[in-house]
Amino acid sequence: MPPIIPLAIIMCSSVIVIVTIIARAFTQNRRLPPAPPVDVEVLRRLERIEQLVESVVIEQERIGESNRFLVKLLAARSEAAPADAPLGRE
Repeated sequence: MPPIIPLAIIMCSSVIVIVTIIARAFTQNRRLPPAPPVDVEVLRRLERIEQLVESVVIEQERIGESNRFLVKLLAARSEAAPADAPLGRE
């Protein structure tokens, strides 16, 4: 009868070594290459684009506020006008 404990130790250690080698091979293939350095000019352009987008958003909000004010003003005007009077200029 062969000794089972040394045979089991040898088999387990060989499986561990093979799994370790395969795992390292997979992780080395999945590593991303280092990112290239970002150019200073690109950073400046991105900053200008960000400022332009922010200014467009502010202007859009102003237009929305203006529209809400005009709708409120026209609603108040139509409530105050008599039912048979035209809403246009006279």
